[in-house]
Amino acid sequence: NDSHNYACIYKIKSALIPDYVLKQIRVQNHLIASILRARGNTMAMFGHIKKDRFDIGVEIKIKPEFEEVIKTDQMIKIKDRISKTEKLLVNCGHTEGLSHDERMSLSDFFYLQAQNGLTFGRFATEVVYNQESHEQDKAKRFNRFRPADAGTMAPAFKKSDSGQIGAAVRKEAIETLKQVSKNLNLKLDFGKLEQQEYSWIQVIDGQPKQAFTAEEMIIYNLYPSTDVEHRGYPVSPIDTCISSITTHLSIDAYNKLYFQNGRAAKGMLVLNSADIDQTTVDAIKKDFYASINSVNNSFRVPIFGMGPDDSVQWVNMMSNAGEGEFQFLYDQVARNILSTFNMSPDELPGYGHLSRGTNSQTLSESGNEFKLT
Repeated sequence: NDSHNYACIYKIKSALIPDYVLKQIRVQNHLIASILRARGNTMAMFGHIKKDRFDIGVEIKIKPEFEEVIKTDQMIKIKDRISKTEKLLVNCGHTEGLSHDERMSLSDFFYLQAQNGLTFGRFATEVVYNQESHEQDKAKRFNRFRPADAGTMAPAFKKSDSGQIGAAVRKEAIETLKQVSKNLNLKLDFGKLEQQEYSWIQVIDGQPKQAFTAEEMIIYNLYPSTDVEHRGYPVSPIDTCISSITTHLSIDAYNKLYFQNGRAAKGMLVLNSADIDQTTVDAIKKDFYASINSVNNSFRVPIFGMGPDDSVQWVNMMSNAGEGEFQFLYDQVARNILSTFNMSPDELPGYGHLSRGTNSQTLSESGNEFKLT
């Protein structure tokens, strides 16, 4: 469908949650943030060289079948190369000529990529090459690799994805981009773009800003999908549990309003008096809200002056059973989110109680009513 691409240059993510919304969810929802941090910290533990066989981390070993036939002088050279490769790996490439703020450890790389993978269903790695070409073969020489924002990477649109109409639209769009490239600060080689050498287009605020070849940008899908509607984009865990996440956010918003606005339990204040008119009721409402709203007014008790024949009564409109169901819903949506990420509640501080049933009565305590007779 031509409506699912941007001027036949890159494919638009249309049937799934937009990436900018995924970014907001992982920041605003504390449960999602805790899950991503926990998984990121777990992966960061592997970002160093193993000290011994009991340690966890990176280790480069020679296969036993090759180790048996390698000669001593060859083994010395191989171990030297292994040592250099390990240093290159834990530093995410070469460090010569880089300031301290430009360097990155493998632990930080794993931490960021684990969070990106769980958020967007994929992670992107930019491979940086030296600017100077090799004198002999003129080939690009590897320098370092860095994590990239997978939420801004879109698959490039190929000619094979459309017919002659799509090719014409693409040609016209490229010509337009050439004219406005200076104003948009585009980092595009239009020759490579026309020859379809680019595999990924970086899109920021809906505009293509930069393009990468398959050698410059490596993107791995953790949750691939064959659905045509997904246009090659993965189905992230957040996509599959967005209903529970929305409910979880709504409950948090409810509790926030309950605290910020001084909202008491749901009910109705009934005033029985023949002398009360609408003006008096409005004044009572104003004084009542002023006495309970904000943290500074917490625990203040409003006082009403009533006659001997008048009365004030509070009618509660929420039973204990309803509040219990509300707590059960909050715990259940948390279980749904955790299970979507394949995470046990015991892995997160403060959520261990979700490993046990929220209801006081479980199947084992229900008197065997669930059994067939």
